[in-house]
Amino acid sequence: MPYSFLFAYDYGSGLNGYNLNSDGYIRDAFVLACRLDYAVAANLNLFGSFFWAQRTSVGYERGCLRPNPATNLVPSNGNIDFSRVAPGPYMSQNLATPNITEKALGYEIGLGSNWKVLEAWTLGVNVNYWEPGKWFNYACIDRSDPNWNSNNPVTSDRSIDGVLGGMFNINCDF
Repeated sequence: MPYSFLFAYDYGSGLNGYNLNSDGYIRDAFVLACRLDYAVAANLNLFGSFFWAQRTSVGYERGCLRPNPATNLVPSNGNIDFSRVAPGPYMSQNLATPNITEKALGYEIGLGSNWKVLEAWTLGVNVNYWEPGKWFNYACIDRSDPNWNSNNPVTSDRSIDGVLGGMFNINCDF
């Protein structure tokens, strides 16, 4: 979470990577990340982070990330139907659907602060921007195709919008 609030912590690295507390983690990726902290005062810390990742394997078939076919929507709990994810690192479940060879997962930039307002109270703000990489162009189906649920369409040259997210928290220590 200190390096990647959106891609890792919120989205579970795009592959349903969540622990028992529902916190996301990185799975099947090579990661480079850094974070710089600057203490403006004894009670105020500012920080910035940068995160970059790429897939380490090519074992996922095109269109493996899709909404739930029963509702045609991504469920509100964020669970995506992973039944089509290929079983092995170089083998697709469906021989007619090729595996994704693109490995770029994107980058994430974050800014934040922690301010100790009173002795026991700390306010925190974390704002991040994640730009998905080309891997998601192949992994996510293209819902603009009317037969998206039957023919597994992907559009490799489309652009996927970046994700902006943040968190505000108040911590009380006693």
